Amino acid sequence: MFFRNALAVAAALAPLASARDAFAHYMAQGMSQADAKLDVADAQYAGISAFAINLNSGDVNQPWAKDSIEYLCKAAEDSQTAGKYFAIFFSMDIWNSNNADAFKPLLNTYMNRGCHYKYDNKYFLSTFNAGSTSNTYWSSFFSTLSKKRNQIYFVPNFDNTDGYYGSDANWWNYWGKTVDGLFTWETVWPSAAGEVTIDRDNKVAQGAVDHSKSYMVGLSSLQYKHWDKGNNEHEHRYRRGLDTLPKRMEQILGMSPKAEFAETITWNDAGESHYIGTLHKQGVGAFWGYANNDEYRHTAWQPLVKSFNVAFKAGLPASGMRPVNGDDITGALWHRAFLKSSSCASDPWGKPNNWGWAKDTVNWAVVMPDNISGARVQVYSGGNQIYSGPVQPGLNYGSVENMVAGPQYVEVVRSVNGGTQQLYSKTSHVAVTANPKDNICNYNYVVDNLLKGGPN
Repeated sequence: MFFRNALAVAAALAPLASARDAFAHYMAQGMSQADAKLDVADAQYAGISAFAINLNSGDVNQPWAKDSIEYLCKAAEDSQTAGKYFAIFFSMDIWNSNNADAFKPLLNTYMNRGCHYKYDNKYFLSTFNAGSTSNTYWSSFFSTLSKKRNQIYFVPNFDNTDGYYGSDANWWNYWGKTVDGLFTWETVWPSAAGEVTIDRDNKVAQGAVDHSKSYMVGLSSLQYKHWDKGNNEHEHRYRRGLDTLPKRMEQILGMSPKAEFAETITWNDAGESHYIGTLHKQGVGAFWGYANNDEYRHTAWQPLVKSFNVAFKAGLPASGMRPVNGDDITGALWHRAFLKSSSCASDPWGKPNNWGWAKDTVNWAVVMPDNISGARVQVYSGGNQIYSGPVQPGLNYGSVENMVAGPQYVEVVRSVNGGTQQLYSKTSHVAVTANPKDNICNYNYVVDNLLKGGPN
């Protein structure tokens, strides 16, 4: 009999994936060890195997950045020793700096730790954007890391490079030897007032397959920013949400060719409103006014994301998604907290760019089992029913227009013995008002789980 220390055990148990896997983009920020432990536990609950830690090259030496990464690594290692298999890897943010070299000390440190995610026994590495880097830049970058190039699995987001979305031959001639896989960021939201599509992902994924590379596809809900940049500059922008999250799930699970990896964008980016984790006020800062755990909590999306991740890893279509966590039904509803007709006169910046893309909708998604037949989803706004429709096993979703001021309520029912049985239901924890109740024209979403029974 022999014993190994905890770090050796963690290294042995670190994921060495060779099949489909699911991650979440994680913004490095001020936090505590307890925060990191909570995030890792919740991510495991949501079917996520690793955090892709986003860090700007200019922040790598900041004490808060070093601390947060160490906290997350330790939480992952502790998780692995308990047999729960969680890890981290880096998504180097070089959008403005073009400086991946700044990350070398971090990579050289954490690629030797048991917390670092590995794929086919290689250290997984990603980026946010390519900046204006070149293929020769990356050759030089890899040549000076402590790990050899053939020990690293590089899946960057290079969707800002010429020819990327067309999977052009010239693109592959230039970048093909640099990458082991591709990750696309900008396709996760509709580009205009229309619906989100998977068309560009399919094109890029096919190019990856044709060149023996992998593909990582992104999943998200919406994008809303209310950023004060200082010096009298700000960014106030909306990218359409509605039913983008479940629609994107359906599209990803129906991809041809299928992606090897899926990355939820994001776990904790309060500034862009597409978080699904618990927000830590220390890291959120000024964004707390429009992204917080009170009115605007998004953790209710986690069971839906888990159902998706389970199906993704198994290669199933959306009809193959099933309820999770022992529930009979997995479901959520979400909506904006005020009506689009508001002038937002209380916000000094007025309405966000692209506000016209929004609609007054109650949005819902329900994952049904095989053993409940004849069920329907019914949606009420301001006390009036605005939708009723059947649901089938697997993923069902909708975006119901004509939302009005007042409470928003969604239920799943079925007919039993001439009556109506309420299976799952929820009244949103925030009622819709005619105008924002504070000084932010907040297009972020209020999100709630459906709960067993009714009314909830």
